Amino acid sequence: MKSEIIQNFIDNFNNEFGEYLWPMPDRNLDPGSQSIKFLNVYLPTKKYSDWDIHCYLKPEYRKEEIIRKIELYIFSYHGLLNQAIFICKSSNLSGVWQHINNMDALQIMAFMENESDAPFFDFTLFGVGKELIKSMYSVISDEGSIYWSFLTAWRKLKNDDQQKYLSISTNYVVPLLAPRIETKSFLTDPSKFFKEKLKAKGYEKIVKFLFD
Repeated sequence: MKSEIIQNFIDNFNNEFGEYLWPMPDRNLDPGSQSIKFLNVYLPTKKYSDWDIHCYLKPEYRKEEIIRKIELYIFSYHGLLNQAIFICKSSNLSGVWQHINNMDALQIMAFMENESDAPFFDFTLFGVGKELIKSMYSVISDEGSIYWSFLTAWRKLKNDDQQKYLSISTNYVVPLLAPRIETKSFLTDPSKFFKEKLKAKGYEKIVKFLFD
């Protein structure tokens, strides 16, 4: 798959922030990935897959002002919508990596409105450290993370990836649901449940893409 937004992002991000990052090796780090200067890009394989973009911060640049620059860059990047920093705060999710007490990286989710295939964007900056993440993001709302948990589970369901769908549902979705009523609604018709939860929260374009 190809994406003009992703290609432009890769080129621009490498130029803008490369000095802060470890260069990627010339060889691919993992199957299905592509190393491009300072970024490792995991290519989508299905219509509802995402583009995973990973990079690694050098220790000497582990500073709030640099993390904020990268965050602002992604949140203001043309073509991306519904950006959210993926950090969980609920005690029901205390065991997941993205919980505020465990997270040591900056992860940002987004949607590319002009892409018809694989329009999902998942960026992770590793090497930030738990202390800096907690000091920077302990006061932000995790509402966006909750909705992106729902969206990620829904994507896996649409891609017929049952193993990952069950894993995300078990670890991220079900622990956040009110007992009985919400859980029953989710288990009965997950697509309808996700649509109703997200349609009034500013995710209309993503809901339309996933529900069509």
